[in-house]
Amino acid sequence: MDSFVLKALVNEIKSWCPGIIGKVVQPDWDTIWLKIKGKGNPWMALCTRYPLTGLYIRSETPPRVVFETPFSLTLAKNIVGGELTQITVNDFDRVVKVEIIPRKAGYRLQKHILIAELIGHRAGLFFVDDDNVIHQDSLMTLLELDKDIVGCVYKKRDGYGTTALKRWDDNYLQDNDCRKIFPTDAIGMGCTLIKREVLVAVRAHHNHPFEYLTQPRKLGEDVTFCERAKKLGHEVWAYNGLETGHIGFRNIIY
Repeated sequence: MDSFVLKALVNEIKSWCPGIIGKVVQPDWDTIWLKIKGKGNPWMALCTRYPLTGLYIRSETPPRVVFETPFSLTLAKNIVGGELTQITVNDFDRVVKVEIIPRKAGYRLQKHILIAELIGHRAGLFFVDDDNVIHQDSLMTLLELDKDIVGCVYKKRDGYGTTALKRWDDNYLQDNDCRKIFPTDAIGMGCTLIKREVLVAVRAHHNHPFEYLTQPRKLGEDVTFCERAKKLGHEVWAYNGLETGHIGFRNIIY
């Protein structure tokens, strides 16, 4: 499900607000169904299982429940009978927030927020420097390569060396590999795609994943991140197949 469809569905469900949560059903590990009392008594389904990741509006009853989990039981206990007051998604972030105010003995309690990360399988963060010239197909090409960390190779602003770096002892030197795509130890972030799971893994071990270090040796933020990711078992790749460079310089690599 793409971001445009998700945004349209969120806007449709907004028209149900305020609505009453009538039932919570979890037919499998990756899906939650919420019944909204109102016109037509529709169901809202949140699925995190690829390739079905997304938000769905259904009129039929969900599949027969074959199990109940602590999560679904706790969720039902806290929100059934509550009022659906708001549902939002941040632009194209694909993180849906559902706000529900529970009711107990006629009193409105503090609201609960159900957050669903409907990211999918091929989510990531695309880095582009504001002074770089990149090819129009850069993002789609890097997505198709399907690597943990992959960036386009281009010359540094001083014209000496490129952004692909190989580690020798405790130093990082220019990687002169001329292949179209090759594994390396670090890549500059001027035109680079990092998978979401890599970002999550590094963030779990470091409060500041991108960090300029001076001890025990000087490392830029991009090299620091790549080094930390590799220590966790992730791979870094460099790509030579797209025109990339700096604004105002004739040092484009292709």
